[in-house]
Amino acid sequence: MEKLAKETFPKTIQVRAEIHAPLFALVGNPTGIHQVLLNLCINARDAMPEGGSLLLDARNAVLERKTIPGPTGLVSGRYVVLTVADSGHGMSTEALKRIFEPFFTTKKGGKGTGLGLSTVQGIIKSHGGFIEVASESGQGPPSNLPARFARMKQFLTAATNPSPRR
Repeated sequence: MEKLAKETFPKTIQVRAEIHAPLFALVGNPTGIHQVLLNLCINARDAMPEGGSLLLDARNAVLERKTIPGPTGLVSGRYVVLTVADSGHGMSTEALKRIFEPFFTTKKGGKGTGLGLSTVQGIIKSHGGFIEVASESGQGPPSNLPARFARMKQFLTAATNPSPRR
């Protein structure tokens, strides 16, 4: 994904990938995971019309009773955590509440279908995972994020369970 973004995104966007290998082996649909990353990268690109920084981060995590939104509530286990972070303009609190709704978009002028993030959420859930988002409209990153995300304003983190229970 890093190569694709560097070759096709405007040169005013600096793309960096941090892959913390070896990652847990994922059992799932590679096309679906590619679609997740592509949708998140395109949203990040669109949030930076004047340029900025895009960070793709992949790492393992062992979660113990992590609270997540939705009916699942708590999760535990081994996860591969994919984070797409950008230095774009951020989203309002009102937009954050609706970003996973089908057909909701923050893009102006009829651009975007509003299906990207709802699709991402569905793919991640089908892989036994969850997605979290943090965004600070017009401000720096949320204070609880690691230093590697300095200068970033939006974060979408998808955690996928390497061997989801079906």
